[in-house]
Amino acid sequence: MYKGKKVILTTTACKRINLLKAAIQSFGIFCQDKNIIDEIHYYDDSSQPHERSTAIEYYHKHIPSANLIFRFFEKETFPDNYRHARVLNFWRNGIESSNADYVFHLEDDHQFYNMFNIGEAIDIMEQHPEYAYMGYCQSWKNFPVDMMPKQIIGNFWETIYLDNMPINDLLFLDDVMAMHTGLDWWMYYINWPYFSLRPGVHHVKKLLSVGDFSTTYDREKTSVELEFAIRWKDMGYKSMMCKHFTSLHTGQNPELSAYKINNSAR
Repeated sequence: MYKGKKVILTTTACKRINLLKAAIQSFGIFCQDKNIIDEIHYYDDSSQPHERSTAIEYYHKHIPSANLIFRFFEKETFPDNYRHARVLNFWRNGIESSNADYVFHLEDDHQFYNMFNIGEAIDIMEQHPEYAYMGYCQSWKNFPVDMMPKQIIGNFWETIYLDNMPINDLLFLDDVMAMHTGLDWWMYYINWPYFSLRPGVHHVKKLLSVGDFSTTYDREKTSVELEFAIRWKDMGYKSMMCKHFTSLHTGQNPELSAYKINNSAR
């Protein structure tokens, strides 16, 4: 189904070269159809020149078949601390300029541990237009009987969002995620409106249709990702997750948070 479609890989990174190296290398090892990637777009915020050159070497080594495009942002690039939102708008503009049909987005603080196939995710989105994102960061859960996924297609299950419950409400104890992270808050399945920047495949036309990421949102009440996710959900888009344990968040140390490193609002 994905034949004839343009597929790109994008990565956002900042000052965490060891995490980025693991992300690139593990993607190259475990992605079984990385040959379908036409371009790599690498966005780096404030890393040192030697770190950036190392990242470029890793891309060429582990995903050699794709053309590499990169954009670097320096410390004084942006006038305020909405850095993350502004970088995401460069990311969005790059996707739009690429004329891609699908984009696999990878943040620098995720590492892969299991084989996965991008084509399967694209095939599902081609056949089921309600899905605009297929993720690899939430494996199958021990779901309560009243919160089972509404649909399972192949190796993917529809993520759970309950309109009648508050956003960010803790829906149930997620013992599977607890084994992955060990962090108290992430031991719960969170009522989140579908969209995610964690590793996964986005349907480009649907992603772009939501508009820019906000640089005026109320930082006391929300985050750039949540503000965008609510608009994304209101467009009628849904997401699915791969059943299998595929990737793990490696940036759990608060001192390694990209927001803290770059003094950026979430």
